Amino acid sequence: MIAYRLIAACVIGWLIGHIYRRTYTGQRFAPTLPDTHLLLCLGGALIWLVVGDNLVRAFGLAGTIA
Repeated sequence: MIAYRLIAACVIGWLIGHIYRRTYTGQRFAPTLPDTHLLLCLGGALIWLVVGDNLVRAFGLAGTIA
């Protein structure tokens, strides 16, 4: 179940990055930004899996990251 969620997050992140790459029309294209979208989606999914429904764990993680 966890692997499916992480794979889904990777697919969604890749899709966002791919759409960005195809539709960006500005002057300066950052070639690493689509990869960053993928990693952000994966990182958000990992944090979501760690926190779950536990409010104490959520605040503890937020304090650790801050």
